[in-house]
Amino acid sequence: PSLFRSPFSSHSHIPIIIGTLKKGYEEVLEVFRDNIKFGYEPEGCNFAAYVEGELVVDLWGGYADKSCEWRWNEHTISPFFSCSKALTAITVVMLVDRGRLQYSDAIAKYWPEFGAEGKDTITVLQALHHQ
Repeated sequence: PSLFRSPFSSHSHIPIIIGTLKKGYEEVLEVFRDNIKFGYEPEGCNFAAYVEGELVVDLWGGYADKSCEWRWNEHTISPFFSCSKALTAITVVMLVDRGRLQYSDAIAKYWPEFGAEGKDTITVLQALHHQ
């Protein structure tokens, strides 16, 4: 992968995008660029993707603060908050698809300690629904 800087606007609050990108993943750069350019990530963001253990995309851009004083860099730490909900759902769907898990299973079947304090009947589906 090559390190690059990609200017796409002269607007002072839309900075360059920096990172690495393997050949064949150029469309990811376009989507990432649009994500910042059109305000979906008003401050800044980063994105990395691995394929079969190999880093194929590693991008960052925008600002690490709302006042647009600190540029996002490869070491910027960001809070994850509710993003884990989507990743959890995707992981569960994959496990169900592969026959490793069922929505009707009690969570305690896989994590016995979770069943303490009367939580032994809470199912995977209930957890996904946040019930």
